[in-house]
Amino acid sequence: MQALIRNRFLLYNLIRRDISSRFVGSYAGLFWGLVHPAILLVVYSTVFVFILKVRLGPGVKQNFAEFLFCGLWAWIAFQEGILHSVNVVVGNPNLVKRMMFPVEVLIPASVLSALFLQLLGFSLFFVYLLAFGKVPVTGVYRLLLVCVPLILQILLTMGLGWILAALNVFIRDTAQMVAALLTVWFFLTPIIYSVDVVPEGVRFLLDVNPWTHLVGMYRDVVFEGRIGLGWGTIYVCVLGVVVFIGGNHVFQKLKPEFADAV
Repeated sequence: MQALIRNRFLLYNLIRRDISSRFVGSYAGLFWGLVHPAILLVVYSTVFVFILKVRLGPGVKQNFAEFLFCGLWAWIAFQEGILHSVNVVVGNPNLVKRMMFPVEVLIPASVLSALFLQLLGFSLFFVYLLAFGKVPVTGVYRLLLVCVPLILQILLTMGLGWILAALNVFIRDTAQMVAALLTVWFFLTPIIYSVDVVPEGVRFLLDVNPWTHLVGMYRDVVFEGRIGLGWGTIYVCVLGVVVFIGGNHVFQKLKPEFADAV
């Protein structure tokens, strides 16, 4: 954490460079950052509502698109942050081989740049909820409450990003394995379905999944204006801090070997 604070201006410049590099030469610019989640939203809504006629369960008050997007935008930010982080060390050998360059800053830069683009989509989603009366005007304070699961998501993503980026330096199959595992992880997270419809016998898989509780926190904040203080919230808080600290520790331990391996 001290390294991030000490190199905050470098971190800011890396984030800005990463965001601008994605859209260099593009006419639509940041608009393309909203297209991916919008397409997924339309496709999932069409398939699950109109073709499969999936029902979310008695405990869900929102329509499928609202229910879906409230978890989908956060997952996309997490997924993009992880996938970019895995390759960021091996993809920047010139920076890694510089003796004084703080390589650990590359991972937070990847995570936060991915998050920035998805926050644009979430902002539009919240405006939609306000405009159509799904959230009262007095519910603007919920944007502040969103910071709680958002910070936990950042801690979890950075911690995993550090671990996976370090492993990918020595085991180059890591990136491919992570991409496959993220697909499995997505379907084990109640984003396109409600926890209520999951059989009791396999619900423990969702209980140990931190993203089950993160998505639940986002939905509670946005739709209900509250944060539950159950064991799931405590679990994610503890896990987020442990993964963040542990991930940074692993990265720092392996960092001296990076220059020879990339």
